[in-house]
Amino acid sequence: MVIGLLLFFNQRLEELTSGAGGDYLLGLGYILIAAVTWAVYGFFQKKILSRATPQDLLVVIYIAGTLCFLPMADPMKVSHLGWLEWALLAFLTANTLIAYGAFSKALANWEASSVSATLSLVPVITLLLSTLISSIWPDYIAVEPLNWISWAGAVAVVAGSAFAAISSGRHPSKPLGSDKKNR
Repeated sequence: MVIGLLLFFNQRLEELTSGAGGDYLLGLGYILIAAVTWAVYGFFQKKILSRATPQDLLVVIYIAGTLCFLPMADPMKVSHLGWLEWALLAFLTANTLIAYGAFSKALANWEASSVSATLSLVPVITLLLSTLISSIWPDYIAVEPLNWISWAGAVAVVAGSAFAAISSGRHPSKPLGSDKKNR
């Protein structure tokens, strides 16, 4: 994963090591905080789901998120949205509800390592879709130009993350596939 990260940031390594990219470093710091928070969230969610339903947990998460962002929100801005913005808002709201509902259900029924391995694909899918959308509608989204080394690094990070998640879910004394029942 470390080698993959170095490859992914190959075009920015000098800027990152010299400290010249203040905003870039700040963004990376936020990503690191988000990753740690996500890991802690996943750990506690798995523990809580043994006593609560996924829907109960999601209601608490949505209420907590609403209370955290409410002081910075300006709800009246939605009255100025056009039809496209309303459609996107509706889609993203439904997407969030469905995605987190599916995530909670997956954690309730799968091993956390299997869920983590599946989630490791999200960054690469995001990069691919962002690049595709930017090529179709360049005025709507600006993406960081990535060379082939960066793409190889992204794939290496995801593969390393998935491998770590899958291998951490197996018991060391059990070979892969030994938990299947004999037919």
